[in-house]
Amino acid sequence: MVPPPVTVRVPAKINLHLSVGDKRPDGYHELTSVFQALSLTDEVTVAAGEEPGIDVTGEGADDVPRGANNLAWRAVRELAAHVGRSEDETK
Repeated sequence: MVPPPVTVRVPAKINLHLSVGDKRPDGYHELTSVFQALSLTDEVTVAAGEEPGIDVTGEGADDVPRGANNLAWRAVRELAAHVGRSEDETK
């Protein structure tokens, strides 16, 4: 049974302060951020599909990176690894 799509509205934010700290062992940096959420939102829908992938639509879609440069794609890969899905299933 295929789960239904999930759609959420994600508020934009403005960084009032962003401090990048030391690099951690996992390759990421410690961050300290003070931000304000805005009423401007993006709508994000996640749905199971026959073929794995990410489809981006809407204004600015051509500017969204694909593959490993896309943070959503990297999150999908991490989730797949966490639940035991093979790498081939997330290409």
